[in-house]
Amino acid sequence: MSNPQISENNTTLGNNKEKNFSNNKLSNNKEKNFNKKKLSNNKEKNFNNNTLSNNKEKSFNKNTLSNKKEKNYNNIKNLSLSNSQIIENNNTLANKIEKNFDDMMTKNYNKKNNKEKEEIKNIDIVYLIDSTGSMGNETKNASNLVIKNSQYFKSNYPDIKFQFGIIYYNDPIDIKGDYNEYFQLTENLEEFKNFCDNWKNQNGGDTAEDWAGGYELALNKIKWRNGRKIIYHICDAPAHGRKYSKGAGDNYPGEEYEKKLDTLMERCAFEGIKIVGYYSRDQAKDCFEECKKIYDSKKGKSFEIKEYNKSKIANPI
Repeated sequence: MSNPQISENNTTLGNNKEKNFSNNKLSNNKEKNFNKKKLSNNKEKNFNNNTLSNNKEKSFNKNTLSNKKEKNYNNIKNLSLSNSQIIENNNTLANKIEKNFDDMMTKNYNKKNNKEKEEIKNIDIVYLIDSTGSMGNETKNASNLVIKNSQYFKSNYPDIKFQFGIIYYNDPIDIKGDYNEYFQLTENLEEFKNFCDNWKNQNGGDTAEDWAGGYELALNKIKWRNGRKIIYHICDAPAHGRKYSKGAGDNYPGEEYEKKLDTLMERCAFEGIKIVGYYSRDQAKDCFEECKKIYDSKKGKSFEIKEYNKSKIANPI
């Protein structure tokens, strides 16, 4: 082969190599571009997937939040309904309690009225009269007054079963020979009148008198019935004991006399005996006020204090 031919072949071979190199380079570039594009697509795909995932997560979170809100709303709604139910139940309970209370008060009121109606069928009255020397003719006047009033009560209230009794008290504490006397409760006004007509005053000694002795007879000797019980106490002088006599002439001001009368007042309150105290002097009024304090402290029925009126005794009805 001649040199020119060799040279041409070499040139051709060189061109082919260059061409192949260019082609390879192009191919590599294409491949790189393809890979880049593929990578880019993968990135985009991953981004989209991530975005989608994030969107899904957001949606999930929104749904979760929405569910929580709905759950909270339902809880609040249920709580509100529950509170409404509680309020309704409380109102119902309050109404029941109020109704039961009203029923109880009505029942107690009716019971009290029935008891009072039953009580007023029987009325026992005991007159407790100071018959010491200081009363003088007033003892006789008081006796006539109670006889007159007893007759009036009995004739004007024929449906009520009255009984009348009387206690005359003096001062055996201070004067030997003085004594207290009583006439038992009775429906027989003639016998009652005869006893009163024949009673005579005693001495009495000092100013203070034996109130305690009179109330002892009322509580220990008088035979009270079930029903209304009343003591009409008429006097002009206080009881023994410094608290009661308050500086009036009292030869026995000791505490034992005070305590004795205190106890008797408490018993009158406990036994439901009403007391009406009639005074003709302030010393007796002051003594009644002290007795009333003791009586009221034990929730007694009634303790009235009145100035003595020679023509009238309080109506027992």
